[in-house]
Amino acid sequence: MSALRGAEVYATTWPTDPSSLRTLLNSSGVRALALFTDERQLEEASLRFGWHGVDGSVPTRRLHISEAIRAARQQQVSLVIVDITSDHALELDQGEIELVSAPPSTRPPSYQGLGPVVHSVRQVDNTNELVRVSSRPPPNHDHVGSALEPAAVNIDTENKQVTATFAIAITATMAALPETPNDELIDGMSAVLREYPEVEWACLVGEEDSDRGAVHVALRIDAAFRKNLSEISAKLRAASIAHGKPCDVLVLDTPEQMKRARAIGLPFYPWRKR
Repeated sequence: MSALRGAEVYATTWPTDPSSLRTLLNSSGVRALALFTDERQLEEASLRFGWHGVDGSVPTRRLHISEAIRAARQQQVSLVIVDITSDHALELDQGEIELVSAPPSTRPPSYQGLGPVVHSVRQVDNTNELVRVSSRPPPNHDHVGSALEPAAVNIDTENKQVTATFAIAITATMAALPETPNDELIDGMSAVLREYPEVEWACLVGEEDSDRGAVHVALRIDAAFRKNLSEISAKLRAASIAHGKPCDVLVLDTPEQMKRARAIGLPFYPWRKR
């Protein structure tokens, strides 16, 4: 927030009105203004949301953030989102908008800027492999074991055969969607997620090695706010079944998984790709 206050940012404008900043409208009817800290972030968002004109260009403005906030108020925007397609995307509500809306100061700065952010590099294996939160009841309701542990064993003494039923897999490997899901399916699942403010972001992905054209919902929910995860999964699966495409829920835990999901998936909540 301190870095944004007094900063210059980039924004896209409407092709037919260069003086008006371009806004986004989500499935809940909430309007937001997307701002960007550099041109690379703006270009990435433009590719994601299809903002390029027929000549491949994107109408762009560089302006002080106070001017951008003033434009947001004129257009009755509820949220300002900084670097919307990045892992560090920041949503500013009305209170936070007030904090960064001060006009440029003519006084010399009392500090030399923010210090560098230092972080350790984390090695991540199997970026595409996510935890599956299944709402399907296991064969034995009283005991849910490992995916390698039989949930039920049947002994056929007459034919001297033993068969075992295993629980469903607890992980799934993300892949590109086999086909674009229909709007009714997406709208139905968006309606479910609007009931749970703890859900930060969601997209649809496929599953590797699936011969059924599986489609799953990849969710980003902070680890501290997952008490409703099973309930969310059950409702999403019910909504998807109602539209003929049963979906399981996959949980995005790392920035690497988020980046991969954005690259191969179809974002639909809270901002739907158009």
